[in-house]
Amino acid sequence: MNHAQEIDSLKLVLKQQTELGQRVHTMLQISTSFSQSNLDSALHYSKRAEQLLTNKDNDRLLEKLRMQKAGIHILRQELVTAEKLLMLNLEQTTLDPSNKASTYHNLGNVFNHKQQYEKAIDNYLKASQIFESLQDTIGLGKVYSNIGVINSRLQNSDNAILYFNKALGYLRNNEPLKMQLLVNLSAVYFNNKNVAKAISTSLEAEVLAKKNNSLVFFGLIYSNLCNFYLEKKEFETSIEYGLKGIFYKEKFQQNTNILINNLGYAYLQQGKPKKALEYFEEIMPTTNTDLKVLVLNNIRQAHEQTGNYKDALFFANEYNKIRDSIHTYSQQAKVAELTEQYESEKKQQQIDLLNTKDELNTSKLREQRSYLWILGILSVLLVCIGFLWFRIQKAKQSLKSAQLQQRLLQTQLNPHFLFHALNSIQGYIYENKKEESVSYLSSFSKLMRSILESSDQDFISVEEDVKAIKEYVHLQKLNVSYEFDYQIDISKIESIHLIVIPPMFTQPFVENAILHGFKNIQNGSLKIKYKADNTSVKVSVEDNGSGFNTSSSNANQLHRSMSMNIIEDRIANLEKVHKYHCKVTVDSSEEGTRVDLIFPLQYKKM
Repeated sequence: MNHAQEIDSLKLVLKQQTELGQRVHTMLQISTSFSQSNLDSALHYSKRAEQLLTNKDNDRLLEKLRMQKAGIHILRQELVTAEKLLMLNLEQTTLDPSNKASTYHNLGNVFNHKQQYEKAIDNYLKASQIFESLQDTIGLGKVYSNIGVINSRLQNSDNAILYFNKALGYLRNNEPLKMQLLVNLSAVYFNNKNVAKAISTSLEAEVLAKKNNSLVFFGLIYSNLCNFYLEKKEFETSIEYGLKGIFYKEKFQQNTNILINNLGYAYLQQGKPKKALEYFEEIMPTTNTDLKVLVLNNIRQAHEQTGNYKDALFFANEYNKIRDSIHTYSQQAKVAELTEQYESEKKQQQIDLLNTKDELNTSKLREQRSYLWILGILSVLLVCIGFLWFRIQKAKQSLKSAQLQQRLLQTQLNPHFLFHALNSIQGYIYENKKEESVSYLSSFSKLMRSILESSDQDFISVEEDVKAIKEYVHLQKLNVSYEFDYQIDISKIESIHLIVIPPMFTQPFVENAILHGFKNIQNGSLKIKYKADNTSVKVSVEDNGSGFNTSSSNANQLHRSMSMNIIEDRIANLEKVHKYHCKVTVDSSEEGTRVDLIFPLQYKKM
């Protein structure tokens, strides 16, 4: 039975039903079926079910009704309405476990669409725990699929593919959900440069969409195929899918700008500039700034092909203006992002560092209260409480500056390094070295994300530390004028995604080796090894560069961004706050330097 037949069958059943609960249940089934092809009809049947339940005491059906409506509002991008409906469910003290799991799952979808990924993951995990207890494989498949979507948006392609394939294992017998999953998976394969796999996965999704009459997904599937075949330079096939995609996207009032640009570009590559211009000029008034840069450049090329160099020059100048404005905006956005993160860290660290001091003050407060109780003088008690409150506030203020300095020392990379990295990337852009600029922009963004994500954490996984070091060394190879090679060995450590170490311990020594050890030598070699046994984790940073005298007064030969004194302060702080004892040893000579970082074996809290 296909999708349309299923809806007709449910409508026939509805006509024959008289009992309230049965009619509401059937209307919700019809609404669910329509959500794959006609969102207006889906919302219509959910509202009909709601009218039947007015002033009726049936909590279970009300819970399902709210979830159904919320799901439709999510598809319509009406996220505020969806969130309100789901929160009404969570306010119910007798919420059915299955409905509760689905409510958390849909709430995760709301935050996913809002790009509030931390809240989304939190709700997905709550849902998965309940689905696991209920042995609900469909629910678990949906959760893994959405976690895959988040990894895809964060450009963690390998993790995205892992979770999507895991979800397929649960959803292989549910064709509508499997189809949606295949659409997402195809996009990840494409981003991972596996175009052939992206195409085969999209074609598999197309088969399921036709079988289930899921018209609402055709626009996305054909849009993806247009882009995939464009990458393969099979322009006729790309145009064929592009025209199909526009038809279905317009049918369901979906945005067509990117697809129209890709279609115009396909005609341009075929040597049909006039046909291409028809599509480019169609989207110029409504397109956003990022897409406008591509469109302007495409229009320029089209006019060049027609020999209209006057208009080609005009659009080339417009292209340069917008490209420069985007670069300026990007820099401003990066500064704003770093500023916001810095302010957030100040607040969080203030709370962390005051915990220990508050415990001491609380102990003193108890002694004072005990003394005042013995004396029995209420007036003195009030005065002392006021005095102690003043002392606590004063202590918070005095700790604030020390707290900020501690956090900055932990999170701040050398500003000269950031400045040179951005300048170098800018140079590649101006020299039109697209592959180099894209490669280093990718490394820079991943490194910045790693730093910002770990800056408010006391511990990160070894896997995250390794990724950050790789991106950092990649950028340093761009910055320095001399050549060196490096190796990162994780063969002697397992479960690198579960074992944790403090952040920003390894990087300063890697930085010191590159900037100082290799500066005056040829054929520099850097080896970074991670090793774990039953009690500890050892990270070794070894180079063959010019060493330094660790016993001399010139101990600041280690790069000033992370001196030995600061490292010792961090070690002391970890011991005091977490009872976490770590050790750093440095062995340096003219033949090179070896630094061993030894941490207690500790796993991530799940």
